[in-house]
Amino acid sequence: MGPLLILSSAFLISFGGQFLLRGLAQRLRLRRRGAEALFGLSLSIGIAVPLWLHSADHPETRALLWILLAAFVAGTLADLLRLSRWTQLLLGIGIAFWATREGFLIHELKPPFFLHFVELGRWSAVATITWILAVAGAVILCRRLPGLTSGLVAIVSLGFFAVAQIVFGTHSYLTAPLACGIAGAALGAFPHELFLGFPFVSAGARQNQNEAHEPWMPLSQGAAGHWVMGFALGLLTVVGFLKNTAFLLLAAPLLLLGVPLVEATYAFVYGGAQKRLSFSLGRRRELLHEALLRGGLSPRRCVAVFLAITLYFTGVAILLAAMVRVTFVAKLAVLGAFAVAGFIIFYCAARILSRLQRAGVKTAERIEFLDVPVATLDMGGALAKIDAYVKARSPHMVVTSDSSAIVRAHKDEELAAIMKAADLVTADGAGIVWMAKVLGLPVEQRVSGVDLIEKVCEQAAERGWSLYLLGAEPGVVNEAAKRLNLRYPGLQIVGCMHGYFSAEEEPQVVADIAERHPDVLLVGLGIPRQEKWIAHHLQELGVPVAIGVGGSFDVISSRLKRAPKWMQAAGLEWLYRTLQQPTRLPRLFSLPQLLSMTLKAALKRRKE
Repeated sequence: MGPLLILSSAFLISFGGQFLLRGLAQRLRLRRRGAEALFGLSLSIGIAVPLWLHSADHPETRALLWILLAAFVAGTLADLLRLSRWTQLLLGIGIAFWATREGFLIHELKPPFFLHFVELGRWSAVATITWILAVAGAVILCRRLPGLTSGLVAIVSLGFFAVAQIVFGTHSYLTAPLACGIAGAALGAFPHELFLGFPFVSAGARQNQNEAHEPWMPLSQGAAGHWVMGFALGLLTVVGFLKNTAFLLLAAPLLLLGVPLVEATYAFVYGGAQKRLSFSLGRRRELLHEALLRGGLSPRRCVAVFLAITLYFTGVAILLAAMVRVTFVAKLAVLGAFAVAGFIIFYCAARILSRLQRAGVKTAERIEFLDVPVATLDMGGALAKIDAYVKARSPHMVVTSDSSAIVRAHKDEELAAIMKAADLVTADGAGIVWMAKVLGLPVEQRVSGVDLIEKVCEQAAERGWSLYLLGAEPGVVNEAAKRLNLRYPGLQIVGCMHGYFSAEEEPQVVADIAERHPDVLLVGLGIPRQEKWIAHHLQELGVPVAIGVGGSFDVISSRLKRAPKWMQAAGLEWLYRTLQQPTRLPRLFSLPQLLSMTLKAALKRRKE
């Protein structure tokens, strides 16, 4: 029975067992703790059966399965009898001690900068018990969020399987199958724990329960299954220690701390007059997940962020395993670089996914984002502004700003002055929306140039506005005009002109636009040329609204395809556009530049 077969069979047993036990829980009308015991039972069976079929003849396998049974019983007792923390600790020590008596021991360690292993001797049992309890305790603590424990255990176990293949090869008779068994069972429990809500306790049964629990802790957050997963992962690391102590000593704590829920390790605190989220080390005011939930991150998004960062550090651990012959100093440098990058990713992802609660709080229409005034308006608000500008009849300038425009504005004083003087600057780029959230600024929606053109044309057809289109290659802008006329009957496009006119032809272009008196001028000359051109000729043109739309005419004319809806929703339209136009690749460098500028601004705000 190969490792992949163990993985799949453990998944099927664990996943299917939840559905079978669902009917049993409902038929017996089990209360919360009894139903949760079934959750742990199905997960335990998912681990045990494939391992038993694989290597029942090995004494080490039989001992391991008995230890996991003890962990299930201890977790069930903790649920049913509401055992105190000290009692649970004593049970955990007993299970870990039993594991040492069965031969699961860390015999030697290889400390950093040492060339040789250090024999633990009489301290071997103490070190093993401490280590198993630390791993199991960290996993059990993760049950504060639904789905986190099973997801974390699955990722870490698969990471150990990869390490077993790299380091041990075919000589590991227990590490690889054990890792696959744990991973498969955890993967089978994950959808039930996070999405399906096992056990399916009836509404009446829920109402009869007087047990208080946090609002984000569903009824499937019992201890039995989490004890099994915690001690299974702890035993897996010990089995690995027997083979390659140096690597796992470094990797396992990193993988566990990649999800920083251990109570004395990390904390996110709120401080300052604006209640900004900040990072603190050693000041336990509230746990990380509590701060993120209170800061607007939903429980499922919080789990997604933690699992993503765990997956990230699992990849780092596998990389370190592949670097087994590299010096420790080089490994430490790689680890340090990835740790810093991981923290930045985690911090930004948590802020980007947060939904700040602003009920009853009036938000300003524009904010200062990296010294550029960006509107917080959504598409409806932007259209209302444009409607007011048309009615006012005086010249107004609208800038659709993406990440590259913000970065350019910090290098180009003329562009910066134009954007600050513009009547409306929209966030035409997922990067701006994301980085604004990192800074805690209320920019919730992207207002792209293409979408704005479509909405403006729709509104123009209804209200009788006239449009002039300027920009793109010869023929492209005319095709865009034809498609807009077909799409919006009654739309008045009074003129079109491509963007490849010479300096000598420019006065004629300006005069043509002024003579036709359009209500809205759409300029697609690219950043920053279009902004500078509009600002230079705005009063001379006399149009009520002039909007810079970049390369939107290429998309409207179907010269370029627009990204699928899911990519637009995920903020990945820039990637799709770059794949179609590789010449835009240099513009992608503005994204890391924007990230760097945002992090500097965040640090500056905290110092203040």
